[in-house]
Amino acid sequence: MLSSKLIFAVLLCASIVLAVFVPKPTHPTKSDAVIITHSFWGNYQEWLMWRDIKTAFEQENPNIWIKQAFIPGQYDDKIRLMLSADSAPDLMQIQDEPFPVYRGYGKFENLDPYIKTPGCSINLSDYFETGIELFTEKGKLYGMPVYGGENVIYYNRDLFDKEGVPYPDPNWTFADFIKVCQRLTRDLDGDGRIDQFGFYLPYWNYWLPWTWGMGADLLNKDRAKWTFNTPEALASLQLFHDMRFKYNVVPRTTEFSDMGDIIMFMTGRVAMVTSGPWLMPALKQSTFNYGVAHIPIGPAGRHTRVTWDGIVMFSLCKHKPEAWRFIQFVASQKGQEIVASYARSVPILKTARDAFLKTARAAGMELFYEAMDYAQIQPISVHWFEMSVSLGEEYQKLGDDKQTPEQTMARLNQAMTKIFGSENEKIASNKNLVAR
Repeated sequence: MLSSKLIFAVLLCASIVLAVFVPKPTHPTKSDAVIITHSFWGNYQEWLMWRDIKTAFEQENPNIWIKQAFIPGQYDDKIRLMLSADSAPDLMQIQDEPFPVYRGYGKFENLDPYIKTPGCSINLSDYFETGIELFTEKGKLYGMPVYGGENVIYYNRDLFDKEGVPYPDPNWTFADFIKVCQRLTRDLDGDGRIDQFGFYLPYWNYWLPWTWGMGADLLNKDRAKWTFNTPEALASLQLFHDMRFKYNVVPRTTEFSDMGDIIMFMTGRVAMVTSGPWLMPALKQSTFNYGVAHIPIGPAGRHTRVTWDGIVMFSLCKHKPEAWRFIQFVASQKGQEIVASYARSVPILKTARDAFLKTARAAGMELFYEAMDYAQIQPISVHWFEMSVSLGEEYQKLGDDKQTPEQTMARLNQAMTKIFGSENEKIASNKNLVAR
């Protein structure tokens, strides 16, 4: 039996811990306050960003309380369950990739009537078109994009300087890119093993700029049919394979297997990686000497992948005018400048550009705005999840040299026939594309 003194001491300690760590309300409790729940995911920086947006909004709207639902893990699974149970938050952050599936539930509010309301502060022409397009279905806007960004090339200035390699030219080509990778790939200690690589081979969707640059695309314009069955598609797969096994400029999965692309980049193991503005906060917290460059130009021109996250309103929200007021604030100049102040994403509002560049405080950050001219959205459809899993598996096998580019294409075509249906049966039946 525990003594009464010991029990008292334990209870006292527990009460002190609770007093210290239980979060205090950030909004005065008022009987007439309208409560709007808002869910989002992310890391600590994103939590801080949404806290600042909430605080600024509530200062202007004292009778509306934004109750934040920060879900750091398994966000999509939890949102899916809440939508199915009709218990979703009033407002939800949604990535562009799962948006078509969630939209199919029929539980997102059409925002067009609100935008057409007299006095609405949102003019869609003030925002990047790709973001608006991503959250529009059959001519109706079901989500307001908030922030995003494109893939660019990050490069290690110190390694370029050490090897005497000029920084990437704005008009460099795929051939130039490969030559630069080769000059930066080195066996530093003479043991016959490469210690420093030119580039880190990315996941399939980060490889899209090279896929598009070779003239290939995964889906047709309507994103309803698999089209990755052309000579250009095969050439893009061949280039992916060649980067590792012909040019030997990217590490194999058996080399530095315990290090991801960001760690290898910041420790000087690779000279270049492709990523978006979300990489900047980690780099800014260090003394790392980095630069950013455009995606190189391929045979079919220069392309890059852009992705956007947006905010949607639950169709069963009980306080829609107040929820819409928060959406307007997030999309306003003031709200977008708060987004810009964290410099982890490009604000969707074009006029927040100066605030973003001021916060970024790194040479070349205006490139993220220049790249919007050649950025395009991913091949997102209601089949995104199944398609992404299949692509990830097949690209992994290709990158491990377990199958040829021809075999990879054939296996993908067979898999996509099952996913997209009969319109692709003729692809899988092509005798030149049968998996071996």
